[in-house]
Amino acid sequence: MIVTKYNARVINVKGTFLKEKFENNKEIYMTLPDGFEEFYSNENKWLCIMKLKQAGLYYYSKAKRAVQAHGFEQSDADPCLFFTWKPEGIIIRVTWLDDNIFITPP
Repeated sequence: MIVTKYNARVINVKGTFLKEKFENNKEIYMTLPDGFEEFYSNENKWLCIMKLKQAGLYYYSKAKRAVQAHGFEQSDADPCLFFTWKPEGIIIRVTWLDDNIFITPP
């Protein structure tokens, strides 16, 4: 980026996995085994739910549709890399988990 003078910005989508809806509006019920309540706060319970594989997949699917609706193409080399060409140059978006980096022309 120093050579090309492109700009880069990292964006973290906070709490994204907590906001995702599951397929067919499935609900998740979670109870702790007897005797474990004292070791888990409500925050720790949410962390367990955030780590479900489906949460990341649904976020990725929704984010992919959103960037493609804005004219970005998905790279054949990496499914997390999206790009679009503008008169000023290429705009690149890379996503991993709930973090994104945008690389834009000066």
